[in-house]
Amino acid sequence: MQLKKPPKPPKQTAGPLGLKKIRRAPIQKTKAAQSKNIKTKSEKTNPPAGTDRTLLQKLANQKQAIETLQAGEEKFRRLFEQSNDAIIIHQGYRIIEVNTRACEMLGYSKENLLAMTVLDLTAAQNRSLVDQRVRSASQAETPLVFETQWKKADGQTIDIELSTRALDAENNIIQGIGRDITTRKQAEARLKRQATQASFLSQVARRISNELNLNDLLTAIVKAIYETFGYYSIALLLMDETGKS
Repeated sequence: MQLKKPPKPPKQTAGPLGLKKIRRAPIQKTKAAQSKNIKTKSEKTNPPAGTDRTLLQKLANQKQAIETLQAGEEKFRRLFEQSNDAIIIHQGYRIIEVNTRACEMLGYSKENLLAMTVLDLTAAQNRSLVDQRVRSASQAETPLVFETQWKKADGQTIDIELSTRALDAENNIIQGIGRDITTRKQAEARLKRQATQASFLSQVARRISNELNLNDLLTAIVKAIYETFGYYSIALLLMDETGKS
């Protein structure tokens, strides 16, 4: 009977400490795998093309929007402070901003006005009207213009033409622009008084020419004075050519 030879063991080499180790062929990655690995790392570290440009453009647009907003605010502030009319902004009647002209017109400091309400500035006889107009302004699409009176710090009242509109209807922020029309109202009153006097003199002259009885004439004059001026007590003096009554 013939015995088979056992298979040869793998070739062994001595290690640095005399230990034997088996030689193994190094495992190498294929070029395709290496390329895939490099591409994956590149995608993780480098953003897609155009990302930087888009971000820079977005930042530039934001900067321009902020600058435009600031320029608009500065322009509004200049117009606000340089206005010849008093400008008062209030929220729920509480004054939250005023311009320089409002302080000059009313004789209050800005700090004093910011501690007041618009009704505090309004003459008592006009408060109901102002309250009604303020409520209407929050719903109106166009400014509401009406006449009222404001009280100055020294107690005097001035005639005001007031234009009100809502800046923020949801938060009840209202802007009022007041123009002092006291001089105009005084001129109108003077013209009205002169017209009344002229009409009265015309009535008296007409009745003098028609009345021959002195007592009837005096009665007609007293009646005309009462109807024209509303006086309840009237005294008439008759004087001769020497000025004696």
